[in-house]
Amino acid sequence: MGQAAADQGEDQGQAAAKTSNLSKGAPQASQLETGQRDAKYLRLLLVLLGTATFFEGYDAAISAVVLRDLAETFGVSMGETGKLTGPIAAVGMGAFGALFVTAAGDRLGRRPMLISTTLLYALFTGLTATSASLGQFVVYQFLARTFLIAEYATAVTIVAEEFPKDRRGRALGALTAIGAFGLPVVAVLHLAVSDTRLGWRWLYIIGLIPLLIVAAMRTRLKETVRWQATRDEGLLRVPLRSVLTGVHRRKLFYVSALFFLTHFALLGASTWWPLYASTQRGFSQGTITLLLVTAYPIGVSGYFIAGRLQDAFGRKRTGSVFLVLGLVFGIATFQVTTPTVMFFTLVFAVFFGLGVNPVISAISSELFPTDIRATAVATARSAFGTSGAILGPVAVGIMADLSFAARFPQIPTLGNLGHSVSIAAIAYLPALFALTRLPETAGLELEEAAAAG
Repeated sequence: MGQAAADQGEDQGQAAAKTSNLSKGAPQASQLETGQRDAKYLRLLLVLLGTATFFEGYDAAISAVVLRDLAETFGVSMGETGKLTGPIAAVGMGAFGALFVTAAGDRLGRRPMLISTTLLYALFTGLTATSASLGQFVVYQFLARTFLIAEYATAVTIVAEEFPKDRRGRALGALTAIGAFGLPVVAVLHLAVSDTRLGWRWLYIIGLIPLLIVAAMRTRLKETVRWQATRDEGLLRVPLRSVLTGVHRRKLFYVSALFFLTHFALLGASTWWPLYASTQRGFSQGTITLLLVTAYPIGVSGYFIAGRLQDAFGRKRTGSVFLVLGLVFGIATFQVTTPTVMFFTLVFAVFFGLGVNPVISAISSELFPTDIRATAVATARSAFGTSGAILGPVAVGIMADLSFAARFPQIPTLGNLGHSVSIAAIAYLPALFALTRLPETAGLELEEAAAAG
């Protein structure tokens, strides 16, 4: 009886400790000596982690830029946009696997997770270039996206845990901005290799070299102070079901909605823009490339500005402005008819529409304690964000498909790619609502932010 009571008391103590960790985000900030990393190491951190966000943008850009090439290689008619949604969805679903890979970072550590996912992404990126069929392309890209999204999520988590509270927003702004350069780089490379024998396959081959170099350089990274402190404290590993149903479930719901809705709108637009500009507006490949390499780099400044604004004025206020203006200019980009006007709308669509990303990355990373941070953010980003990233392009492709439009002649917007993207962009409005339901985290230590709301 006495031993049973002791065992029961021990079990209750463990359960209480787990609940305390979930609700309070232990260990406390005073135990972590926050901000102890020197400026030189933090600069190195941004350089080495920035490659993760660059290749996230690079890989996503390839999928958008080479849609026409894939259609020609695998025998899909340009009028059958619905048939292209299958590969888009299958490749995008790789990010679902990233949920479980990223969540392992709460148990194994941020550093080994970052290094291993880099190497595995490089492996399957190289194999993609060897695809002999559409099926092989989908399988290789599914696996590549699994490890790429896990690498990206881990990089964001590391920055959130290592940078001091007054610089965290701008650091995440700089980190996520690097990803936006993936599209113009791919556009230039695509123009250079499109007439070669290997064609679009070169885009995957070229990406291998810097990936392997970066993987070796990342051995210089240290484990984050916060994760190390969490392990040293002997905090219990929290099961996924506890994250979904625990005290942070309300915040997780709104963060997940934010990821789903913004990805739905963003990927619905960016995936189809090159094809829209080519087939519906009649722009040449040279004009499309020129727009990408000029408008995107200018618009990328939105990431840096959003990063600074959210430190100065708050995550919610900055994010709200960027969501509203991102919606306005995003729709405009798919309604204007001339390259000159589209240049300006594209600049501001990138500035505001993509510039909201550092706000989402900051608030989602800050709202959860260290022992469940990777798991919670992976759930929101990989499961719900990926669902939006898949359903957005799929919904646009179906609405724009001529055979689908023929079934509903009473709806004039169907069968038109520009109108279909504009409809999908409205998802920014409920995303705005989700953002307003989250607590403000600017200026707070991660432990304070995790206890908010």
